[in-house]
Amino acid sequence: MRAVPKPPKSDNGPERPVLTEFEYEEIGEQIGEALEFGTEVTITLFYDEKFESISGVIKDADAQTGRLTLYTDAVNSVKINMVSIVSVE
Repeated sequence: MRAVPKPPKSDNGPERPVLTEFEYEEIGEQIGEALEFGTEVTITLFYDEKFESISGVIKDADAQTGRLTLYTDAVNSVKINMVSIVSVE
């Protein structure tokens, strides 16, 4: 029986950015402020080998599950995995 080699990984999309400890702290502070004051934020995620931006108001952040709830409008909400966040503005 012959083994078939795996095809090489394609370099189609961007790689996940590596954040420093300072950047993680800054993201945490921005999330805390937005949660406390109810301000609208734009969160950039690296998900499924691409960058995505979502805007809304953070209503809940659960450190145990690592998720936060972002209301994009009065009715719709999105649950975001915190490890996917690369920036908060």
